[in-house]
Amino acid sequence: MLVELTADEIEARVFPPSWERRISASSRGITLAGDLTGLHEMFVHHESGIVTVSSEAGELLDHLRARNVDVEIAPFGLSQLLHHGHVPMPYTVYRDISFLGIGDVAQVTNGRDGLVVHLENDFPYFSGRSSGDREPDPDRLLALLTSATIRQLEDAGNRGFLMLSSGKDSVAVALALAEAGHRGFPCVTYTSGDDDPEPGVAAEVARRLGLEHQVVGLPEPGERLHDVLTKFFASAARPCVDLAQIPYVIATQAAAAGARDGAVVDGSGNDIYMGFPPGRVGQTKQRYRVRGRPLARLVAALLPVDSPLNYLARSRAAAALPGRLLRLRESRRLFPAAEDTASWWYSLSREISHLDDVDLETVATRHLDQAASGLKLRLAASALGFSPAMPFCDDAIAEYCFNLPEEHRFDRRTGTNKILLREMLARHLGYDAARVGKHHFAFDGARFICENREYVRAQIQDCDLWSADGKRLTDRWLDKLESRPYLYHALLTIFMISGWHNHSRYVAGRCVDDTGRAAGEGR
Repeated sequence: MLVELTADEIEARVFPPSWERRISASSRGITLAGDLTGLHEMFVHHESGIVTVSSEAGELLDHLRARNVDVEIAPFGLSQLLHHGHVPMPYTVYRDISFLGIGDVAQVTNGRDGLVVHLENDFPYFSGRSSGDREPDPDRLLALLTSATIRQLEDAGNRGFLMLSSGKDSVAVALALAEAGHRGFPCVTYTSGDDDPEPGVAAEVARRLGLEHQVVGLPEPGERLHDVLTKFFASAARPCVDLAQIPYVIATQAAAAGARDGAVVDGSGNDIYMGFPPGRVGQTKQRYRVRGRPLARLVAALLPVDSPLNYLARSRAAAALPGRLLRLRESRRLFPAAEDTASWWYSLSREISHLDDVDLETVATRHLDQAASGLKLRLAASALGFSPAMPFCDDAIAEYCFNLPEEHRFDRRTGTNKILLREMLARHLGYDAARVGKHHFAFDGARFICENREYVRAQIQDCDLWSADGKRLTDRWLDKLESRPYLYHALLTIFMISGWHNHSRYVAGRCVDDTGRAAGEGR
């Protein structure tokens, strides 16, 4: 859905009825609000006379191109991707396009020189806002999850498949599918290798619930895999460098072979309202983090890019994010226009300095869930014409879980979260979340890069975002990967951005053929 707001419409308070939950009139003008569950996205493009709002980035970019509006890459957004693995909301990788996520609000008013857009955030899921008065009941949680699953699948014609890891979130959705009567619903699990316990646990869950199940792994290196990735890049309106993006593409491609259309169902989206206390690793990072930015810069200068200790040279907020990505000195060699994103995260840390560690982690999760974890699902689904379905992104579930007593949401001491969800799985499936542990589609990125080194190298070398010196740097990293395997974090980030920029039909008005190759591109 897309709508354009002009000065006349602001005065008349005119907007489509279908947007009534997203756009509202007030004495201040028009208010645009991000979805409080994260299920529906909202993108806003602002120019002096028109504010364009869309629920899909690709739709917005196509519309702007049809109007001959040039949309450029934003150095700040690209720098955030290189340094932290996602672009924090409300920013995007494009200039003049904002992403309104959970709690984000845009006020659109008439100003002296045209329309004015003022962005602010009113995050609803800080611990102090929880009433804590909901009765904890595993059966109630399952009923809510089942209802949400039914509604979202009905919107997709009751077709699709589930991304089933052996983790508690996707297992809970599998249970809801069975409760909803979707016996035989297809599920797919990605495996990183023979010693991966995830496929066995997932297969047993599917068997007990009467769901179909298949396991897929990394295809053999070669043209088939490269064509899958190239076509994916061609369809991507935004770059995503989440470590599980390639597994999601591979799993979606495999599962879609037996499905015409429908939904790619996923267990994402509940960390924000269920509470996210830092575990042992998170507590350690905050305890030993270097205080004081001058000293942190000195420490960072002494550490290699692939060191896990780079966490310790970050601000309080940024320490909760993925590590081993590029720092400013490497990113400026690669991308000379790179900006100092650490300043933004230090500013955010000062702004939220009054928050405890649980709320701090929740703030970081707000950005990661929507701009990385959820994005990988959306991009993988849209590449094949499917829609994303995330049953946990539901108003009723969020309202119920957020207002549970804290002891039924999380344990601050141990870092255990989703306590009622764990009880639900134990009661209805005999699933012991503590014994199974945290599982997701783990990706052996170092292996992928080593086995597909020339394809990765070619994508990076062909990308005109990067400087010649930066390309030489990545070449050296590629040659050192066997002895320094954690370099793959930085290399995979650069590769994913390169592939998107080289092939995406949304970049620079590029014409793309049905193989995903840009017009005139050699084979």
